[in-house]
Amino acid sequence: MNCIAWAPWEYGLILAAGTAQGRIVVFQRGSDDKLHKIHDFVAHKEGVNGISWGPSTEPAVLMQSSPIVEDKNDSVMPEKFKLPAKRLVSGGNDNAVNLCEFVDENVKVTKIGEHSDWVRDVAWSNNIGLLYDTIASCSEDGTVKVWRHVNEKEVHWIAKEVKISEKIPLWKVSWS
Repeated sequence: MNCIAWAPWEYGLILAAGTAQGRIVVFQRGSDDKLHKIHDFVAHKEGVNGISWGPSTEPAVLMQSSPIVEDKNDSVMPEKFKLPAKRLVSGGNDNAVNLCEFVDENVKVTKIGEHSDWVRDVAWSNNIGLLYDTIASCSEDGTVKVWRHVNEKEVHWIAKEVKISEKIPLWKVSWS
């Protein structure tokens, strides 16, 4: 395992791990108090170096109106507090930054962009109060890219690149 990340607590006890073979394996705590593998899929052509779970809220959640809806258990709750699909971002030795979306039992992997060398780490920013999702990635090429997804109907992510150094590879990125 090259990297691990815990999902937001709202989804339950879920752990994702990235492997040197380019796979992401996701485990969930079962009723027997053990971790069970729930997903195992290829995310990159080569090793996975960094993974980060998406927030458990949609962008601009605080600005939305909150119509009341009933869920399948007949409980009533504001719609804006429904959990979105689980998402994580990954960076790998194939220079790619990929978005993985979990819908029901399926996993959809979409490339959102790339660097010119190995992606060493990725970090998904909390989006409460923002109108968009934001991801940062760093690479052996000495750059940090900040990816922004404004329109949920499009898969296009807009990147802003910051060149830190020609000679210094970057290994870690995080949000505060």
